[in-house]
Amino acid sequence: MASWVDRLVEASFKAAPEGYVFQSPSPWLLRPHYYLVNDAQKAVIGEFIRKRARFGVVCGIVAVVGVLTLITVTLVFFGQYFGPFSTWLLAMAFYVPLMFAPHIYYIRLLRPIIRDLPTTDQRFTIACS
Repeated sequence: MASWVDRLVEASFKAAPEGYVFQSPSPWLLRPHYYLVNDAQKAVIGEFIRKRARFGVVCGIVAVVGVLTLITVTLVFFGQYFGPFSTWLLAMAFYVPLMFAPHIYYIRLLRPIIRDLPTTDQRFTIACS
């Protein structure tokens, strides 16, 4: 059985007569971009997807532990100065950048590779089964 990372990699590509259609995420999280890739490019991009997935798990764990620690410390030691709402805002100021870090990392890794790839009108949605 393939791991969740391998299934994620396979879900990012769709077979096409010219090779594969790769769905690259948009830098602004709005609309994905689609590129035609060959087997060698698919292998390189697949490694970047694996790196991003691992980095995303680490960032998620750090974000959850950091937010819980930040909320606890703020409410226990500085509760007289901060209310629940301002504590929540402080926690989100810590959490949100850590959630976008894997996406920015992934886009920057992919940029040199997808710069010269031909785009395509073929569309698909990513679905892991």
